[in-house]
Amino acid sequence: MLDSLRANRASSLSAACAALIASLFLSFICCAFHNLWLDDIARIIREEGDWHARIVCAPEESLQTVCAFAHVASAQPYETASGERGLSIRFDPPGRTYEELSLILARLGLPQSAAQTNRALLSRYLVYAPGDPNPPLLLPLYIVIFSLAALSMMGLIRCALSVSQEARLHQYGILQSVGATPGQLIGSALGEALLLSLLPALAGTAAGTGLCRLFVAFGASISVQLGATPAAFVFDPLVPLLAFACSIAVVLLSMLGSAVRLLRLSPIAAIRGSREPDARKAKPVSPAFRPFGPIGELAAHALRRQRRALRPCRISFTCSFLSLALFSCFLSMSRLSVDLSYFERYQNAWDLIVSLPAPPDAQLLGRVSSLPGVRRASLHGRASCRALVMPEEQSEALWALGGLLALDSALPVREDGAAPAHVELLFLDEASFSAYWASCPQRLTERGAILVNAVWDSAHSRFHSRAYVPYLSDVQSLSLIPDGQEEPAFDLPLAGFADEPPLLREAYDEHSDYPLVLILPDSMLPDLSAAGIRVPSETTLTLLAQSEADIPALEEALSSLLGSGATIENRLREKQANDSMYDGMQLFMGVFCALLALSGAASVFSCALGFLMQRRREFARYLSLGLTPGGMAGILALEAASIALSPVLITLPLVGAFIVFAARQSGVALSLFAKAAPVPLLLLFALGIALCVAAAYGIGGRRLLSCDLAGALRDDTQL
Repeated sequence: MLDSLRANRASSLSAACAALIASLFLSFICCAFHNLWLDDIARIIREEGDWHARIVCAPEESLQTVCAFAHVASAQPYETASGERGLSIRFDPPGRTYEELSLILARLGLPQSAAQTNRALLSRYLVYAPGDPNPPLLLPLYIVIFSLAALSMMGLIRCALSVSQEARLHQYGILQSVGATPGQLIGSALGEALLLSLLPALAGTAAGTGLCRLFVAFGASISVQLGATPAAFVFDPLVPLLAFACSIAVVLLSMLGSAVRLLRLSPIAAIRGSREPDARKAKPVSPAFRPFGPIGELAAHALRRQRRALRPCRISFTCSFLSLALFSCFLSMSRLSVDLSYFERYQNAWDLIVSLPAPPDAQLLGRVSSLPGVRRASLHGRASCRALVMPEEQSEALWALGGLLALDSALPVREDGAAPAHVELLFLDEASFSAYWASCPQRLTERGAILVNAVWDSAHSRFHSRAYVPYLSDVQSLSLIPDGQEEPAFDLPLAGFADEPPLLREAYDEHSDYPLVLILPDSMLPDLSAAGIRVPSETTLTLLAQSEADIPALEEALSSLLGSGATIENRLREKQANDSMYDGMQLFMGVFCALLALSGAASVFSCALGFLMQRRREFARYLSLGLTPGGMAGILALEAASIALSPVLITLPLVGAFIVFAARQSGVALSLFAKAAPVPLLLLFALGIALCVAAAYGIGGRRLLSCDLAGALRDDTQL
């Protein structure tokens, strides 16, 4: 074994370098995924709280009942800024959340609507609500991408070890001929694998962990520049240990598989130094090679004989290109969805927004409206409750779709057919409410709420291009139900009907796709509060500037007016931060996939410089049969084209299916995505792969065609 390592230093060095590179990337991939996962969980906990489920308005005496359940890790009372009270619950394991929560609600005698789940946090543990039509897919996508990357790294190790084993083919034949047993040869191969990979794998694992540390520090510096909370590097010894174990396991399994395949050869065939193909087992040539005639057939048969040697580089190129394509399309789809549903949707609604304690100064709105550069200023607050909707109150257009229950089957129905629909309450300042009421096409009274009489026709329209039908008809008032109760507590008169809500940066479909939206003046806050309806605890000041050039000066004037403690949201700054975030993610994934493709480039160079030289007898036969050097170059060119094009041909249908699936889930039209698709990036990446393969085969082919091919036919072992 030691003599073999000294005699084959080139192949041994190639295998050691492959183990070093692969273990480095495996360690980096595992540590990066671990830190991204923990940082995402920390961000969700920081923004939404460390709870898995909440029971709204649960009585305090139910705390002991909840804690008695086997999978409840902790439960404690909570109270939000708006005065909402209840119980926050954590489950162990989180996967039992939905099952255990149903049992808790049944024990307490509460409806399903009394419970809330931390959907974002649970999705990071791969826990999804049963029957959820739109589950969060970011974490599964990350898992798929990192798994493809790990698979590519394992392929790199296997390719390098295959080259090392092929170099020892002649030695294996000699050892078999003098009595070496298969067990001794396999033990020698495994010992060689450990000698070649143990120290490089340890060094690569340590280097990968350090590289991940630098990566997290780089990401933290970008987060600080964007004003976000920076991530902290978390070192868990089990993560690099897992990467090291995977590297060693792949090395041993690859060497074992290669040794077993080589031992299937007879000693004479092994001494010859090549494995002759069995012409009787030749398969038909692929239709893609038939137009090239005999050269195409020879290239197809050569690729079939080398399929095991070329498999690692094919896997590496395919995994890198597929990962980049999936992630780039996902980012493009996500960015387009955010632009459509947020920035473009509300670009004429706000330029600056400030959250104020309620109630604000009565003179504040007048002072803000008088600032130079202000086109429109308003104050508003948000709250929610439920309202009883009787079957006869639903519009004919809604009944043509099957009624409200046909759209939202999750609504509980009472015995009299009434359904407690979700209601969004928007409170406006008096001036804004009066202007909005004056623009209503149907006005009833001057005192009451304005109903935005529109419900999404989800049966005939998509999420981002919604069509609406009238919600109710012949309704003079609505019976409001406070959260946590089952019976109406306030009869709200309707002042009119509108087709569109006020132009504000508000999304009313956050908690329900089919909400009743009611616009009220802030003078009705005391009446609703007395009835137990939750009123907003914060008031939002919204400003729209005359032009984008006025926004910086207006923000400075607003800061001087409100004081240094006010937090002002700037639409232009948010758009820049959002674009920077997506560009940073795209840059990271592009660099990551480029490094991943380098392993494929290393594999194809190893094959081209190693196996091509071992194919001298094959090309010598072609030369003896009258094939010109140009024809032999054509064979190599077809092989290189097949290797370079196969990742693209494999990726395109998979990415196409992913795009169709993602478009259906996000509601983005395919025609809109086609304009924002990352086609130039993918073409550039595919061109890079093609250039790497062409360079490897060009160098290997030049060396092969320049050597003495006739000398390969001088011995009598060719037959």
